[in-house]
Amino acid sequence: MLQIEFTSAVFFDMFGPMNRRQHMIVHFLRYGAVLGSVVCCWGYQRAVERLPELSEFAVEHYFERAQVYGDYLTCIFLYLSPACILGAIACATMAPVRRLVSRGFILWMRLPSVVFWGVVPAIFFAANAWTAYEVIGAVPRVFDAFNYWFQAKNFSLGQLYASVPAVPEFFQFPFVIMRDGRWYGSVYPGFPIILAVGVAWGVEWLVNPVLGGISLSVLYFLTRRVLGQSAARAVAVLGLTSPFWRMMSSNFMSHAAGTLWVALALWAVWIWVEKGRNVRAWVPLLFGCTLGWLYMTRPQAGAVALFFPGIWAAVRIRWCGWRNLMLMFVPCVCAIMLLGMYNQSLTGDFRTNPRYFVDPGRRLGFGDDIGEPLASGRRSGHSWQKGVHNVAVLLNLWNAELVGWGAWGPVGWQTLLSLTFLIVRRRSSWTWVSLATLGLNFLLYLFYFTPSPHFGPRYLAETIPFSLLVSIAGLHDIYRLAVKWVGSEASRTGMVALTCFLIGVSITCTVPFHTVHYGVLPASMSRHAILEPMEPAVILIPKSLYTMNIWTWNSPNQDGNIYLPMGKPEAINRLRAAFPDRTFYVVKASDGPPENLKLIPMEGFNRVEGIVKGHNE
Repeated sequence: MLQIEFTSAVFFDMFGPMNRRQHMIVHFLRYGAVLGSVVCCWGYQRAVERLPELSEFAVEHYFERAQVYGDYLTCIFLYLSPACILGAIACATMAPVRRLVSRGFILWMRLPSVVFWGVVPAIFFAANAWTAYEVIGAVPRVFDAFNYWFQAKNFSLGQLYASVPAVPEFFQFPFVIMRDGRWYGSVYPGFPIILAVGVAWGVEWLVNPVLGGISLSVLYFLTRRVLGQSAARAVAVLGLTSPFWRMMSSNFMSHAAGTLWVALALWAVWIWVEKGRNVRAWVPLLFGCTLGWLYMTRPQAGAVALFFPGIWAAVRIRWCGWRNLMLMFVPCVCAIMLLGMYNQSLTGDFRTNPRYFVDPGRRLGFGDDIGEPLASGRRSGHSWQKGVHNVAVLLNLWNAELVGWGAWGPVGWQTLLSLTFLIVRRRSSWTWVSLATLGLNFLLYLFYFTPSPHFGPRYLAETIPFSLLVSIAGLHDIYRLAVKWVGSEASRTGMVALTCFLIGVSITCTVPFHTVHYGVLPASMSRHAILEPMEPAVILIPKSLYTMNIWTWNSPNQDGNIYLPMGKPEAINRLRAAFPDRTFYVVKASDGPPENLKLIPMEGFNRVEGIVKGHNE
């Protein structure tokens, strides 16, 4: 019976009655697509066999490892994407698969909505929590993340800043400011306030996973209003399987918070546009609160992400009312005042945020005085050519990592779906708002000196709601185009099969390599591997064992153990003078596994190992 189904005329819905020649064409397409899929998968496997394992690369070879990672994604695009397309064509020609998809679609739509706004975000949270703890190690991995962590510690202690240590040269860290006797992080306060809750409870690594889960739920409700129930369910699945969003919701940077505020603002704006003068009071209040918190978290990114939606909403909302305007503006004014008072307390100027004291070369624009500091007081500089390169890097990463379907340079599934969306929905004002927002975000990084590809295209994180909405709409528009040529049943089967195959590519290929690429760094010491002294002490760690995450073990108020890298003998003497009541210990690695660490009193270490050898480790 199955053979009869496979050899029957399954294109009746597409072309009507077929003659013998048309039957032969159908069979050629079907089996040719299956054979082509097998050949593509074989070619992909052969290409991957030639790539070295990413985990063999040390952190010093980051750019070489990034190149290998880029080559791998190119292999996905060149081999697995055609295989998915051909496999979807083969599925669309098979009557059993079409019947199965039809029944599955009915079951899909019958699932309770709570599965997609509750269960799926909960799974997303669990996956992000595992990534934050196991892959990223529950510690910051880049300088910006250390800044957020440090300021969150200050807030958790009930203070805006700490006092400068007695020996400040031992506690210097990039972007953390020591000025006018104050010690604080050079970040906006919006995210550290939230992170401080996790720091106070000892679960700071769970903060961003929670924000990510809430964001996915909000995006479901937003998509349901904009594109309908079916699209909302699909966007929940795409968000769940997105490698980029998972990493943004697992690290210790502010992008997860920024994404949540943008999604909430878009949701509130859409409801306001729909309801007009009949809108309930909580909608403008929510919009104002999200704008205010976004201003205190990532003001530049928020302004770029909400610029066109704000103009669109202002045009579409015909009547606001004084009550609604007040509910919207009061939280915004409060946020401006709070940030101004924060700036005044730290910098002495209501308008100057601490981040402007970090490095004057880190700004938008062109010139030789912009960029990373180099030797002899020079900087890397910035030009139009470098700006175009930055945009190309971000576009490549955005194509490859947002949904994990692969990219080849600036070409990829995201670009394809966006173009399809633009062509098919050219009369929709929301089309132009979404695509203009994406374009404005890319355009901005023509003027910034680096794409900073750590953890993927993180500078585009606030566009995740726009990108996923456009992706789902683009998939639906490809389906609409296919219906005109081959009918609804075959088009639905092909699109469902294609999406399932590509999600499978993301889960089985892109996500594991994405995890290795951004998660595998040199083994860092675990705080639990070191025995804690009975009294507060100064614990010196040889440079061969010291890693950045150890810096976060210190309290800004220095009211616990102090962990520092081993220095020169004269520097240690200054430390002894600064902390006369503390015992000095040295961490020594014994033979065997890295967790076999010994805590030796400084005097004993001097006698056993020798002061010179100890300081040069």
